[in-house]
Amino acid sequence: MRNWRTLISMKLVSEARVSTVATGVTTAEAQVIQISGHNGGTGTAPRNSPV
Repeated sequence: MRNWRTLISMKLVSEARVSTVATGVTTAEAQVIQISGHNGGTGTAPRNSPV
C-alpha cells in the first residue's frame, strides 16, 4: 500500500546500464531520480573502507 502524499526519490550511480535501472525505478513510480557521477555519491562506503 502506498501513501500517495509521499515523494519517492532514488539516487543511482552512473555505471553501465544505469538507464535500465532508471527505467525500472520509473516503472515503480518514483517522482525523482538523481544519477550521480561514476565514482559513487550514494552514501555507501567503498569496499576498501576501514569502517
